[in-house]
Order: sequence, then C-alpha cells, then structure tokens
Amino acid sequence: MEALFKLANNFQRLRQGQIFFKTMSTNPFLKELVVHLNTDKQLEFGELSDGTILRNYSETSQMIFGKPDRPIMLRDTGQFWMSFEVILDEHGFEIDGDSIKVGDKGIVDLEDEYGENIYGLTEKNMNYFINALIPYIQKNIQQQISRGM
Repeated sequence: MEALFKLANNFQRLRQGQIFFKTMSTNPFLKELVVHLNTDKQLEFGELSDGTILRNYSETSQMIFGKPDRPIMLRDTGQFWMSFEVILDEHGFEIDGDSIKVGDKGIVDLEDEYGENIYGLTEKNMNYFINALIPYIQKNIQQQISRGM
C-alpha cells in the first residue's frame, strides 16, 4: 500500500512547466528540431511563423547577384540561420538569433525589415514538433512518477 501512496504523491507533484523544461533540456535533439523546422522547413521557402510568404528577390538581385526567382529566404551568408537558438523556460520556449546583418546596404536588422515572425513555428510545424515531443514527455512523466520506488 505504501508504494501506491508514493506513486500517487509523485503524480500530484508533477508540474507541467518543470516536465517540459526538463524534457527539452535533457533531449538536445528537440531544440535542434525546432531550429530545423524554423529554418529548413519555413525560411527556406520564405515562410514566416504566421504563414505569410516573403516577397520574391528583386529583379536587380536576380540579375546582378544571381538570386533565384523565389521568395527571400534570409540565408545569404548562413550566419543568421546559424545564430538560431531555443531559449527555454517553464512556460515554453522562444526562438531567437542574431538578426543584425552587415551587407551592401549597411547594417540591417532582419527582424525590423521582415518582422518578428521570422522566428517561430507555423501551426503545421508546431504540430509536427508536438508529435515528436510527446514520447519524450511521456517517458519523463513515467520517470517522475516512479521516482523513489
């Protein structure tokens, strides 16, 4: 009977934010997945977190710099994409990076130029992430509940 009380007590002590934070902190793959979804699955196609698509490269950029006739993907040097990081807290996560770019036009803040939605996941990618996260959350909850048994 004591084991049952211990199990119930452990279950009552579960805190959503703590479970999320610990799961994300102990599984770096999940942070990498968030960055991959934001960059390779969205910005690669000029898609922002709210689902809007960036304008196409200008004709000048296409002719002079050889840019493709497609939406801007904010990856000219790759430094912006490489700067992406996932910042965790008990309420979730935030995606951030170094949006300051030095180029032909001087210093440009990509966040000012294209909006804060350069960071974040679309609904589709958030659902993909949640589905990938669920097994890790379940495992963490099972470990927390059976702790000390």
